[in-house]
Amino acid sequence: MIKKIVIVGGGTAGWITASILIYKLNPKIEITLVESKEIPIVGVGESTTGTISQLIDDHKHLGGIKNFLKETGATYKYGIRHVDWLKKNHSIVSPIGSSFERWTKYPTEDYDHIRIFHVAEKLNYVIPLQNQLMIQDKLYYVKYGDKYIMMHDLDDGLHIDAFKTSEYFRKKCLATERINRVEDTIQNFSKNDLGGIKTLNLKSGKEIEADLFIDCSGWHKTLIKEMGVNFISYENNLLTNKAILFPKKNKEDDILKNHLTATARKYGWTFEIPLQERTGRGYIINKHMISDEDAVKEINECFNEEIDVKKTINFDIGRLNKFWVKNVLAVGLCSNFIEPLEATGLHTTIEQVEHFCDYYFNDTLDLYDYYIQKNYNDNMSSFIDDIRDFIILHYQSKRTDTDFWIEASSEKRWTDEFKRKMYIWKKRMPRKFDYHHNGRLHGLSNALWLQVGHGYEIFNSEIAKKELEYYGLYDIAKQQLNEIGVFSKYCVDNAMTTNEYYKLLNDGKIN
Repeated sequence: MIKKIVIVGGGTAGWITASILIYKLNPKIEITLVESKEIPIVGVGESTTGTISQLIDDHKHLGGIKNFLKETGATYKYGIRHVDWLKKNHSIVSPIGSSFERWTKYPTEDYDHIRIFHVAEKLNYVIPLQNQLMIQDKLYYVKYGDKYIMMHDLDDGLHIDAFKTSEYFRKKCLATERINRVEDTIQNFSKNDLGGIKTLNLKSGKEIEADLFIDCSGWHKTLIKEMGVNFISYENNLLTNKAILFPKKNKEDDILKNHLTATARKYGWTFEIPLQERTGRGYIINKHMISDEDAVKEINECFNEEIDVKKTINFDIGRLNKFWVKNVLAVGLCSNFIEPLEATGLHTTIEQVEHFCDYYFNDTLDLYDYYIQKNYNDNMSSFIDDIRDFIILHYQSKRTDTDFWIEASSEKRWTDEFKRKMYIWKKRMPRKFDYHHNGRLHGLSNALWLQVGHGYEIFNSEIAKKELEYYGLYDIAKQQLNEIGVFSKYCVDNAMTTNEYYKLLNDGKIN
């Protein structure tokens, strides 16, 4: 029986893990978190998926989304705008959500007739409500009668400050009195007779025992690196390996976008992530193809300013071959890292911990059982691999202006699973059950693959049209899209702008 759990690492991943354990596990289980000032928070990304919003909503001890926005300066994120990726002077919007109900479930419930209609008619994916909100910098906060109501809160993520988020989660978790916080540095650890960790030996001279250790120490890999794991690199699939970060303070009249802007550049891409007080910016590059000096020169020209580089970070893209070894579970950056394009860092952390708690953790769990560990490790491996393949999709560019784009879009970068999808989709449109690795299905969403693939002109419009006609969905999709357009226009015309919303929120005029 697991009675004591130790979390190693007090960054965003560590405190999110703590929050999940508080929410999901028996209060009798003793939880300790060890964090050290000597190991700084990496804070690579400030963009998230919808999993973080759902977590804050579910975990009542966190105080809710509105309180989080006020205290941390975070903003809503409705999706990503991709600029110049397919070719120059071309852009697409890719919302996080937008689900469409059909009048019939034929041929299957997951058949996305609205997005497929866009493919069939070669329409830009801009009509649905979330897309329009992204384009017009407005929120789901819509006027109804003489007041505004938040009409939707399921299809959004957040733009966050990694440091403020970590502090917020720490404060809220500690207030539950379910967490023992130890500020110290791990010097080494001893192992038990089964090869697992027995005690952590701290710099102060203290020792901490536990049954389960969750490693959230980021790239330092404090515990997991000593547990016989190997790193599986994705460098042959994805070319980026360095981030040059140059945030800026917002001006009073700056429009707070409700989406991340990812713009393709000569040797990678830049991101702009709007928070309430500042905008996170960075250039994600291949360091072997361009020097820091030339990258900064390019950025200065693109942004028409002399940027102030705050930090540069080298990174390796890939994952561990095992995430759970003996009584050590590795989550977050210490277990995997995929470039930040789709903001999957905290997404994978949450999925890893919740999957472990939901499907493995109970009174009779044997932490050392080979087959239980293998099942978890195989599932998490295919989950991370699936995300990698989704990122590969974004590099199916027609650009040939630099070696980076020629190499990044080459079919030699394709994995076997990605190749399987591409060849299937030459004959039919994507379906939910196309997204698996070795038979394991993952929830990255057919909608995301469809809208990004459509934006990158992956799919055949004739095949899409024939399918819709065969299933009797062409006219239905056309009529429903028209209705969606009318509804979207009404809502957007009556929706509050992002700037208006955050001003009222911070003035205490929005509860």
